[in-house]
Amino acid sequence: MDHIVGSRSKAFASICFETVKKSDIIAGMKEAVETATREVDWGYSPETLRRDLRFLRDQYGLRIRMGRKTIFDDVFSIDSIEKMNLREAAFHVGELTKEIAKYPPNLIRTSEVKTIRFADFKARRFSRGTGGFYNQEEKIIYLLSFSFESFHHEIFHAFDTELEDPSNSYENWVNIFPSFLYLGDELSCNVLELRKLRRKGFAGTWGRKNPLEDRATAAEELMTMSRFYDPKKDKILTQKIKLIKEFFEVVSDGLMGKQYFRDLRGKRVGVDYWQQRKLK
Repeated sequence: MDHIVGSRSKAFASICFETVKKSDIIAGMKEAVETATREVDWGYSPETLRRDLRFLRDQYGLRIRMGRKTIFDDVFSIDSIEKMNLREAAFHVGELTKEIAKYPPNLIRTSEVKTIRFADFKARRFSRGTGGFYNQEEKIIYLLSFSFESFHHEIFHAFDTELEDPSNSYENWVNIFPSFLYLGDELSCNVLELRKLRRKGFAGTWGRKNPLEDRATAAEELMTMSRFYDPKKDKILTQKIKLIKEFFEVVSDGLMGKQYFRDLRGKRVGVDYWQQRKLK
């Protein structure tokens, strides 16, 4: 399914009995029942899927690709992509919509990411041992089944490589954190091997590969708060996350500042967050 598109649903909402004809009421109720039935039978709501896809397209300039091998897949030796069914696709798109709403639309557009590619690799274990990757040349983010962490990790790679950073965040990072901490290409992709590595000072063991991966794993932790590290016990990681916050504030023109991160931690950042910010 290279690109899912759809028109606005005419789902039945509230009805004023004084002004609406009986036939219109019956038609509306019938459509509401049919919509609910489809959601139960198919395992997803077509109307919600169309709404989410419009949101991603109109607000963030993104198109979604799923299944079907493309010429870009050959770069990564992907030979076993399976096409997702609509129920899986709807779930992934819904989760992506929630997570991408954590970023101001202009930040995504400025990063020049145009496509997010969902791929299903049920047929074999993916040798890279990763949940996703960013194709800088084609401006495509690949997500091998959806996870919060993988999305934020890969979108940060796009920010880090595509956006001009007047604060020289990357250079500061390299100067502060010595290169001997990184393992480079010697870092194994094997999950069991990664778990054995000392993680203190890093948001994730994959961050021990190089500064770019270190920054992306720190951003992943910041945007998902998935590991709940203790800032009192890990001062190095606290410093890294502070630098990522400063980076976000600069490249978002101040939108992702202190108030934003208070709202994020308080779970007040939803799909209408940036629209509400405009109204204040």
